[in-house]
Parts: sequence; structure tokens; C-alpha cells
Amino acid sequence: MEIKGGKIKWINIVKPAGEDLEWLQKKFGLHPIVIDELKNHSIHGRVEYSDNYLYLIYHFPIYDPAEKISRRAEIDFIITKKDLVTVRYDSENVFADFKKELDPSMRLGVGKRIFPETTLELAHRLLAHLINFNQRQLNHIQEKTEAIGSELFKGKENELLKKISYVKRDLSEYQLIAKPQQHLFSSFIQRGESFWGPQSKIYTEDLLGKYLKLLARLDYHREAILDFEATNNQLLNARTTNVMKMFTILAFLTFPLVLVAALFAMRVGGVPLANDPNGFWLIAGAMTAAVLTMLVFFKNKRWL
Repeated sequence: MEIKGGKIKWINIVKPAGEDLEWLQKKFGLHPIVIDELKNHSIHGRVEYSDNYLYLIYHFPIYDPAEKISRRAEIDFIITKKDLVTVRYDSENVFADFKKELDPSMRLGVGKRIFPETTLELAHRLLAHLINFNQRQLNHIQEKTEAIGSELFKGKENELLKKISYVKRDLSEYQLIAKPQQHLFSSFIQRGESFWGPQSKIYTEDLLGKYLKLLARLDYHREAILDFEATNNQLLNARTTNVMKMFTILAFLTFPLVLVAALFAMRVGGVPLANDPNGFWLIAGAMTAAVLTMLVFFKNKRWL
């Protein structure tokens, strides 16, 4: 896909093949190491500078609803003074809406944005678009976190424990992908100034500011889910404590009765009431009275 406007051009390549890499090397004189990086996903994001181009590797999270986790996606940028090339490795077209803004056939009418005049402006808008995409990718985490908060104190501690675990895992993966990109934008400020000049700082620093807001929002959600987890664990522990308390009281109530019953069941001489026709009822009544007495005692002590 190629879109041209004024003096600059945006070229978007999806899953580059051998002929794409040959064309890129011939067109922009890319270093063999850069060509090798473009063949597959890269492990780390970074910015490299040469006299003719800037090479930027940007990673961002995309939520996978089937696996309930954010996975890593990558877009590489090759930026010259007249051309900007994006290389995507993922089937998800994150530039679909952005393409409509720039395509001349889509820009007719009042209020439509015009094509950027420099690759600096185009790079700024593309990266800002990706940061906004990252913000939208956080929406499902926010919705799940708020839903968990609303379900606290409703006796669903065991269910919430699983939901919290899924959100925590997703947050951890999102953070693992997103946090290192802060250093990429910091580096982009320095490299951009060397490539475009001092006028680039207003654009590159704006990108860093937008990204810091994204990371701050990520931290807010992480703090919230940790607080909800702590509250849910306290409720779960309280419920477990109450259950153990009830079993302890039941054991305390029944142990003396079992002991008395065992004593009267002994087949030896001298067992009280053994020959009394009302012996069973007398013993049962005494045991019932003992249980009721203990229950009243526990109630007065507020153990029940």
C-alpha cells in the first residue's frame, strides 16, 4: 500500500517477502543488519540513526480474547526525509482508520485532515495513532477491573479469585510489552533531533508525553486490581475462619457427648441407670441440657 501527498510518501508493507527486502535495500541503502531485522519479529524495540534514514522498531500489545491475554505485535519504521515505510508482521490492520484520513479519495470535504508536509509530522501522527490504539487496548482491562470491584462483598470470592488472576496476567503481559517502549521514545527524541534538527523535539517530546500517560493509566489499573485482590483475599480468609470456627465449636460440643455416650455404653457392672427403664431418656435429656447450656455460654461470650 502506498499513499502520496505533496512531497512525501507513506509505504506500508505487510509481512515482507524477499522481493520487498531487496527493494527496500536498493531504494534506501539499508544496512544488512537492518535488512536481517526486517525478515522476522525483533526481540527488542530500538531506534537507529544514519545519515540517510531512521530505523525504529516499535512493539505494542494486542489483546487475544481467545487466550484472554495481550500478545506482542511489532511495526518497524524506516524514515527518510521524503519517504516513510512501515513494516507490519501482524494480520491485524491497526492503520485502517489512519489510512482513510490520508488517502486523497477519502479526504474530500470540509474538516478532513490534510496529508502531513514532512516525514516528521507523518511519523508523529502514525506513532500517536498507535499510542491511541494502545489506550483502546486498555479499555477491556478497565472494564474487567471495574466489574470485579462491583462484585466484591457479594459472596463470590472464589469466582473473583479466578477473574482477578486473568486480569493480573494480562496486565503483566501488557506491562512487559509496553514499559520498555518508554526508553524507545526517549531515544527517539535524541535521534530525531540529529536527523531532522531541533524542530523535531516538539513532536517527539509530545509522543513521549502521550506514552507516559498510557503507562500511568496502566499503573492505575494495576494498583486497583491489586487492591481488589487484597480485599477479596481478606473476605476469603474471613469466610474460611468462620467455617473453621463453626467446625471447632461443633467438635467442642459433640466431644463431651460422645464421651458420655461411650461411658454409658460400657458393658461392665456399676453403670448408672443401666437397669432403669427411663435411663435412656434421662441420659439423653441430660446431654441435651448440657449442649443447650454450652450454647448459651458461647452466645454470652459472643463466640457465636
